[in-house]
Amino acid sequence: MFVLAQGVSRFNISKKKVMELSIPMPSIEEQQHIGSYLMKLDTLITLQQRKLDKLKKFKESIFI
Repeated sequence: MFVLAQGVSRFNISKKKVMELSIPMPSIEEQQHIGSYLMKLDTLITLQQRKLDKLKKFKESIFI
């Protein structure tokens, strides 16, 4: 770990230091796989939420 900020009560990072940072990113193919997985997960969550809503309505109708 290395320190980029300077200062005592407030820390400042220079634009030059930020521009020198190397930020690793996954390949385009891996990003597409991640996006696909997240879309499938979102669909699954939506389906489960619908099931839960139906069960709540059913429960309300039983106890009325």
